[in-house]
Amino acid sequence: MTESEVADLTTKAKERISAGEYSDAEYFFKQITKIDPNNWQAWYGRGLCFKRLLSYERAIYCFDQVSKINPEFAKGWYNLGFCQSQIGLLEDAIFHLNRSLKIDASFSIAMVIKAWIFKEHDNNVGAAKMIKHVRENYPEFLVKLENKTVSDEAVDFQIAYQLLLEDNSQ
Repeated sequence: MTESEVADLTTKAKERISAGEYSDAEYFFKQITKIDPNNWQAWYGRGLCFKRLLSYERAIYCFDQVSKINPEFAKGWYNLGFCQSQIGLLEDAIFHLNRSLKIDASFSIAMVIKAWIFKEHDNNVGAAKMIKHVRENYPEFLVKLENKTVSDEAVDFQIAYQLLLEDNSQ
């Protein structure tokens, strides 16, 4: 497969994502990974599609591939951890969220999802500290959330919106 063919498939996938057609987008990314199994961007695209489709086991597989191919890509570890949290693999989720934060210490959404896991499992003190840290140190993330149409966003951003902007119990 030539670079121009990969670029064409990537363009088609991104067009489908923009239209909310995640299954179709995943198909185009899959064509790339069949030909080039080391194309971490295509694996990442597939993972994001499965994440939006709430197919977390399949997303985990894709994000695991991303993390093996490009271990310095914080978003790969983050998404792996988030998807693991959605199917109850909480220790693995925290481990992978922490890996993403080691790469990018200012990765706000990773901190928020970690806080959400803590809160869901009655570690309210740990959750409150982390939420307070994000609110005080990353105001640009709060602005980003405020400017989104929450119902159109992936589950993790809906959780972040709820914890940071709607939940005043912190």
